[in-house]
Amino acid sequence: MTINRNFLAIGCVAMLAIGCASKQAGPRPVVPDPLFSYNVAKVPKNFPLENRDWSEDERIASHQQAVHAKHGSPDFFWLQWNRDGRLMTKQDFRTESWVRRGEKDVAKRQPPSIAWIYLDDGLSYEFKASGAQEKPLTDMLRIVCDYGDPGELKDVKDALGEPSVIMQYYEEGKIFYFKEGKKTSEENVQRMPGFYSRD
Repeated sequence: MTINRNFLAIGCVAMLAIGCASKQAGPRPVVPDPLFSYNVAKVPKNFPLENRDWSEDERIASHQQAVHAKHGSPDFFWLQWNRDGRLMTKQDFRTESWVRRGEKDVAKRQPPSIAWIYLDDGLSYEFKASGAQEKPLTDMLRIVCDYGDPGELKDVKDALGEPSVIMQYYEEGKIFYFKEGKKTSEENVQRMPGFYSRD
């Protein structure tokens, strides 16, 4: 009887181990902090966990490992919800189209693409099977890393009729102006706490 109980105990432990391993399979999801940003997410301190933080595509994983070997862990993940890299505001995630598609709980959804951001180097890396694409970090993205998502993001035309972007942070009392991703000016205005609730 003792032998059978030992075998039973060993079997239970083995089954638990297999169950835990299956739960650990696959890459860890990148979860944004809704109080800060849906566009960027801070990188966990224990990144990368072996076999958990690389892409499931071996070709992409090899490019990620090469960039990590060169630069170390990124400062932020850039959650690219739009294929063109366009940033989104918190209000964008509350629109009817997202709710209709069953994506009300955005924190549990993964974006189509996730790039790595290195603030000190002023670089971002996008990963595809063909390679790691290095790009200069835009001023817009750097400001999102500093302040989180803006309360409002407007595409406008300047005095010369050229396209530009305005990012307004009501809580901080700041307005930033951009052209082609580069900051052209900024303005300090009256702070408006709670104008857009961030809860």
